[in-house]
Formats: sequence, C-alpha cells, structure tokens
Amino acid sequence: MIWIIGGTKDSRIILDEVMKVREDDIIVSTATEYGGKLLEGVAKNKNIQIISEKLNILQIENMILEKNID
Repeated sequence: MIWIIGGTKDSRIILDEVMKVREDDIIVSTATEYGGKLLEGVAKNKNIQIISEKLNILQIENMILEKNID
C-alpha cells in the first residue's frame, strides 16, 4: 500500500503520477475536506482511499501499521 500525504493540488499531481506506474492500493490524505473533494473524481472506481482530516502522530503510526504502508 502507498500513502500519499499532501495538500490540495500537490496530492492530485502526485496521485496522477503514481497511478501511471503503480497499481497498488493507495491512501491519499489531505488536511481539509476541500483537498479531499479535489481527489474524488480521480479516486472513483479505483483502489484509492481518501482521508480528509488532520492526523495526529498516533493516528499516523496506527495507519502505517494497520495498512501495511511501504
């Protein structure tokens, strides 16, 4: 699993590039709902999960372990 942590526009650009070369499951996290909404069109019908909230250090550690982020 790949985890992209980004802002608004940069998350979309990075996601587009990663999807060109990888078929892994992907989590994209943004700190705001607006950032997440910008990704909705890209994420439809793909193995992409969008998280639109600020994560604290414990949430980050748990996500890495639970989702087997590499």
